[in-house]
Order: sequence, then C-alpha cells, then structure tokens
Amino acid sequence: MKVKARLFPVLLLALMAAACHSTKPVPTTGPDHQPPADLPRHREYTVIPFSAVVEGYSVNGQLRMAADSVMWVSVSKFIEVGRGMVTPDSLFLHSAMLGREEAIDYADLRRRTGLNLDFGQLQHLVLQPDAGQRIQALANGLGVEATVQLGTPRHPDQLTFPYTKPAER
Repeated sequence: MKVKARLFPVLLLALMAAACHSTKPVPTTGPDHQPPADLPRHREYTVIPFSAVVEGYSVNGQLRMAADSVMWVSVSKFIEVGRGMVTPDSLFLHSAMLGREEAIDYADLRRRTGLNLDFGQLQHLVLQPDAGQRIQALANGLGVEATVQLGTPRHPDQLTFPYTKPAER
C-alpha cells in the first residue's frame, strides 16, 4: 500500500522510541548471556518508552540508546511492527509486518525525505525535554500525521539487545 511504503522510511524518525516489553524473564548470567566483549561496561545507556498515533494507528515502543554509538528502536501494535538500528553511519530498518528490510545511509535519507540529519542530531533530538513535539513536527513536515508521547527516560547500568549480532563462541 502507498501509505505503508511511505511510512517505512520515516518510521524511525516519526517514532523515535522503541523495543517491545516482554513478560518473559531475561537471563542475565551465564556464558551464553554475556554482552559482546566490545561493548564497554561503563557506557551510558538510556531507555525511553513511547506511545504514538501515526496515520490513525496507535502504537507503542521503546528507544534504547548507547551514548554516542548506537540507538535501537522497536515499534509494536500487539506484535512488533518494525525495528530500527541507527549508527553514526547508517540506519537499518526491518519490518516483518510490511515485508521490508533496508539499510540506508544519511545521504540516502536526505534524498528520500529532504531531512538533513546525522546521528549526532538524532541523538540530541531524542534527549531534548520537548523531543515528542520535535519528532511530531518532523513527521508532520514529511506529510505523516503523527502524535508522539515520550515517557520518562531511564538509565540502566547495562542493556542487552535481542536483535544485535550474537557474540562469537
């Protein structure tokens, strides 16, 4: 559908907050559940839950961020609708529901949306007190009707991400 195809490239921008909440306990000990060795344990993490209404569809999610290196976003509506990973050089988007998976760089993002953004600007955007309104304005500027409510940021000591590359054994 035209609306779904138009939403996919701006999914990350319009809903800058994500990762589904699970009721299953997450194992945090043992050799199979250690974070990758290249992630410093002192890294500052931020988790921001959100809810949004995009083109009339209500969704929830969570943004997980490792300061100055990567942001993960997941959007759900009963089941996961899409997820994204933002790094300093690329955006990786995946939506099983829409049947799309894409990796784009910031130059391609500029070509598709007209937005001149980089990783630092995106990270700064989501950490602002009025981030929900700024994200909503970005989406509306792209012709996507959106209302975004961000929750209170938390700062856990360490995060594990179920959709990062597993550590080599």
